[in-house]
Amino acid sequence: MPYPVLSSSKPFREYALLLLLTCGMCPVPVSAQLTNQLNASDVGAPYPDPSRVLVVYKSNSADVDHDGVGDSQQLALYYAAKRNVPATNLLGLQISVSSYYYYVNQYDQFYTDMVLPIKNKLESLGPENIDIILLAGDLPTIVYDGINQIRSVDSSLMGLNLLTSASTSAITMSLNPYQAGPPLFSPDKGHFSHNAYKYNNTEIYLVTRLGSDSSLRGITQVDQGLYAERYLYPSPGYYYGNAYVDSQWGIPTSPGAATRYTDAYLGAQTAVQSGAYWTTFAAIDMNIAYSEHYFAAAGFPLKWENSTATARIGDSGASFDDGSTALSAPRALFYGGWYNFDHYNDVYEWLPGSVAIDLNSASFFGTQALKHGATAASYVIAEPGGGGHQRPSILHYYILNGYSFAEASALATPFMGFVGINEGDPLYAPMKVKTPLVDTAAPVLMAGYPQERPASLTGTGTIVCLIDDSQGPKVVVARVDYGTDTGYGSVAESVGGFSRLAQVSIPWIAGQNNHYRITLTDPVGNTTTTQDYLHMSGPSITSPVTANPNPAAGSTTTVAVLGIDPAGEGTLTYTWSATGPTAVTFDTNGNNAAKSTVARFTRAGSYTIQAVVKDAAGLSISSAVTVKVVQVASAIRLTPPAAIVSVGSTEQFGAAIVDQFGNALSPQVVPTWSVTGGGTISSLGLFAAGDMAGGPFNVSASFGTIQAAATVTVWAPATLRTTFLLHGAPSELAGTTNSSMVTPGVGPNGVLRITGSGSVNFVSTQAGSGVYFLNCCTNVNNANYQFSGIQLGSVFDTGQGEIDFAATSRENWSQRQTSSYRSVFDVQDVLGQHLFRFSVISASGRLAFVYGLGSGAVDYYYVPVGQEDAVFGTGITQSIRLLWSGGKRYLYLNGVLKKTTNYTAVAPVWSSSSTFRLGARQYFTFGAYNSDDDLISEFSVSRP
Repeated sequence: MPYPVLSSSKPFREYALLLLLTCGMCPVPVSAQLTNQLNASDVGAPYPDPSRVLVVYKSNSADVDHDGVGDSQQLALYYAAKRNVPATNLLGLQISVSSYYYYVNQYDQFYTDMVLPIKNKLESLGPENIDIILLAGDLPTIVYDGINQIRSVDSSLMGLNLLTSASTSAITMSLNPYQAGPPLFSPDKGHFSHNAYKYNNTEIYLVTRLGSDSSLRGITQVDQGLYAERYLYPSPGYYYGNAYVDSQWGIPTSPGAATRYTDAYLGAQTAVQSGAYWTTFAAIDMNIAYSEHYFAAAGFPLKWENSTATARIGDSGASFDDGSTALSAPRALFYGGWYNFDHYNDVYEWLPGSVAIDLNSASFFGTQALKHGATAASYVIAEPGGGGHQRPSILHYYILNGYSFAEASALATPFMGFVGINEGDPLYAPMKVKTPLVDTAAPVLMAGYPQERPASLTGTGTIVCLIDDSQGPKVVVARVDYGTDTGYGSVAESVGGFSRLAQVSIPWIAGQNNHYRITLTDPVGNTTTTQDYLHMSGPSITSPVTANPNPAAGSTTTVAVLGIDPAGEGTLTYTWSATGPTAVTFDTNGNNAAKSTVARFTRAGSYTIQAVVKDAAGLSISSAVTVKVVQVASAIRLTPPAAIVSVGSTEQFGAAIVDQFGNALSPQVVPTWSVTGGGTISSLGLFAAGDMAGGPFNVSASFGTIQAAATVTVWAPATLRTTFLLHGAPSELAGTTNSSMVTPGVGPNGVLRITGSGSVNFVSTQAGSGVYFLNCCTNVNNANYQFSGIQLGSVFDTGQGEIDFAATSRENWSQRQTSSYRSVFDVQDVLGQHLFRFSVISASGRLAFVYGLGSGAVDYYYVPVGQEDAVFGTGITQSIRLLWSGGKRYLYLNGVLKKTTNYTAVAPVWSSSSTFRLGARQYFTFGAYNSDDDLISEFSVSRP
């Protein structure tokens, strides 16, 4: 790709040619001669200092290239390294929106995500120590303010100090104090400084961005700018390119007719002299057209489409001012034009360092120019009006005069808090003072390159070429010749312009090895052709993974895949794996026969089944399929499996329908209930006994073709009589000292037992009153009621009976876990058998009710985890009912049966030493322990 030779016969303006002839190869840009008089107070530092750049990146950016660093941060780090930006000037932001914009009602997120952290960072660095804010990578570009105005994030941040809080959400369009007037017709603006340019005495900032659609493309923008900054010089033998201007109309000659603009005509127009972009379309057109004046004077070959036919470069009928066709735009270095609204003619060969600006009402032309290889572009995200868009003539004038892109684009921007975006390296200044250099070095690949990166099952892959820039900036385009032998025969080229990381997509022939070689060409035509490389095709997939059946209604499915390889399919091995709810096994795996195998599941759910196809050389490719294993109702589990109920009472049966793996069906369904032999059962499984004993009767539940059965026996208990009743009232107690008489409403008298500072206490309840005892939990300083003697045999019957009482908790669950258990009652015969008892305990982090009825064996009922305070927390009352009969014992809480268990009644031995403690646990030798400081009321015992 040879560089062009500057022709001395090119019809540049006379003074521009004079400058070229007198300057020759002087070490300053010829455009310096164009500069109009500066205001002395406006002059800042000659070129932006890297230490005055704040680089902002998205800390939660995607990692597309899988190098372990988010792409936005990767771009920020790369830029800082290439431009010597201090590490302290990098700021990562956690962005809360997943798209490129903050939509309506999301201004507060914009402020919290971006504005506030940037303000805080500037405060820490010193607000006047930063001139430029660079947005690196896929940070949002659009924000809607509180009154539904669309704004660009970049333009909003330029007037950062006008954004005062998350709740003050209107973003006001404000005049840019750094905006330049019409070049050559007004004094030039100096380089940016905070002292010279403020808005209402507040700091403003120059804001640009890189890689708006792709952080990795932003890295290429940096490399392109560095190359042009080093080598660009508009003189024969150096690197340069064409300047394109695209105006729409011409000099009116009669209604509906015009001739091409001339430089003299444009320079004499008031609209140009005043820079009147805001008045008429004709004024806009003339100002844009006058860019030709600056390009010609600067020494760049000018390609001016001024055919007067409103044709755009690339349109049929378009032509340049020299009469040549404008169907293509080779070696494009500068472009200024309009009105490519949502339109881009792909005819531009963008060179490294190229700057594009098209005045229109959308971002499409600008972003497409960048994607196709432009280094920088100014564009808008919404309708700017003629006067609100960045101005092409001003942008190019200041670039040509050695200003950085951050400065030139800001000088061309009329408003802050509006819709403009300036995308490019903010420090890029291709025409700054420098000693011209000629690029004579051929491109060199970095060690470890080229790299091959497979992309898909079709065989398409990518050849990646990273260029060595240790000796200076270098960008290339890459051409790959490839084929099944060294004759090649097919060609593929990189896209997206010149890049240090050139990538070429190759449609490899599936199942065949391919030869290829690479030709690398830099912007001035230096080339390198590599050696021949052999692409080992490895296996390819001819039949992607399938599963049959899918969805699977059982526990298996047959999975299959098929590959090909240059060495033959028989050399391939197929290895299966799966991710999902549980592990999956495969009948055959890790060999050639496993191309078709059976996958076995142990739980329903969604699984990803993957096959890795590997050849003898170790090259592999994979394919996967999602398999859904659906639940199929396969069995019913009934609880309880057997029940004994008394005549006239009920028993709740439960049914859990399980799937083919024994797991509960989700959601559960209600089965059909039935009973044969006696009693009735509801549609929800509630069995109601009749008034006659009998059984066992069969209870069944069915769903579709599956069913399960349980048994229920109905018995007629003997009539029970109340043998003991204590209300828990103070009137039942003769005094509050040790040995005071206790007189229950029914049953034998007892005594109050008090040791040390123990006490008996009473509290009024809805049922009357209740009693509790202090202190738990040793055998000293406590209290309880004691009933003794052989007469206890007339109160309790181990074969059948009932105990009822109300218990009210005086502790919450947290308190109960730190103390010992409480004993509500304990009955012990002369043999030391604890025949009847009830305690509230904390066991292994669980709240439990422990009870024994008719024997020394106890049962535990555990309160569901998380329900402890709801069931028995502070102030919660439980009505507790304990039944035993016919070898069964039952626990009811608030009238709901909670547990049924079997037991074997023991024969008690009652004597004068037998003891019944209410509010404590009896120990033969040591007395009473574990006094109950929970409230006890309405305690009754019944027996036949």
